[in-house]
Amino acid sequence: MPIVQQGSINTTALVVPDLYVQIVPPQNLVLNGVPTDIVGVVGSASWGPVGQPVIVGSMSDYAVAFGPVVARKYDMGTQVATAVQQGAQNFRCVRATDGTDTAASLTLPSIGFVFTAARTGSLGNQISVTLSNGSKAGTWRLTVALPGLVPEVFDNVAGSGAAFWQALASAVNAGHGP
Repeated sequence: MPIVQQGSINTTALVVPDLYVQIVPPQNLVLNGVPTDIVGVVGSASWGPVGQPVIVGSMSDYAVAFGPVVARKYDMGTQVATAVQQGAQNFRCVRATDGTDTAASLTLPSIGFVFTAARTGSLGNQISVTLSNGSKAGTWRLTVALPGLVPEVFDNVAGSGAAFWQALASAVNAGHGP
């Protein structure tokens, strides 16, 4: 009973009946890499979606999605800032809340038109709304700004009276800004 390494003997040329043992080396299986650089952070924030993971790569990404770092016990921004200082740059952040925070809103008293922030949290209280003349004659421009972020501009909204306010609400709600 000869014992040989695989490939060192031509088994098709063997004519003598016998037991031949071939040593077969293990096959190289390529293992796909799994990313291990993702940091998951759950905590409170002053702004942003609640209960939904948001991909964050830097502190500026965090500020856009969740607002500034706040001095709170469970502030998510503090944890992200600490990890960024140590070189991390791949986060999945989930904002948690106790359910008592509400979205900021502004009511125009003369007509009863209500502007409501898209997200809950105290940062929404800093939103400013400006109504001015539009780029085209006879139209209006609405500018919605939050300090530190690019303002949303809804330009050339036409109409008068209730039709104007309906057109303005439709433009904002449908996201016809930049």
